[in-house]
Amino acid sequence: MLFEGELARGTDKPPTTVIRKKPSNIPGQDTWTGFGYMEVFEGATLAFHVPDIYRSMDYFPIIRYQHEPSHPTDWEQATLELERMDGEPDPKGPCAEAVDTFQVSLQAGELNTENTEYPFCLESGKRYNVKITFNQWIPTTPTPGAKILIDSVSHTIK
Repeated sequence: MLFEGELARGTDKPPTTVIRKKPSNIPGQDTWTGFGYMEVFEGATLAFHVPDIYRSMDYFPIIRYQHEPSHPTDWEQATLELERMDGEPDPKGPCAEAVDTFQVSLQAGELNTENTEYPFCLESGKRYNVKITFNQWIPTTPTPGAKILIDSVSHTIK
């Protein structure tokens, strides 16, 4: 499952902005999926709607991103949260003990992907939103102008 950052619902304050990128004329040169990125500032939240799931199991979120030149180092603190639109998981099902919120850090580097350590357990036939809140670029110092480009979020099985 792939969810484009530029199609996510973003907050107004702090704002999120769609950044369109012109595709390269050389195949394989583009470093993004879709038609661009969603630019997010410190304190902003992106929400991705997850459609019906056909098989109950663990799905590991992968975040694709690009650091802005003005803030090229690690984004130290972001919160990844699963919002269960149809209520709590089945207490006797595979997701009964699921963890729905955890912290991630978006590391600086060439690949610019964050493979999360923890999965989200999704149940078939239920609806979800995945939210990413970009708490603070540097946890000890609020930096309201800090921003990062989010390409996409995908969910994979291991």
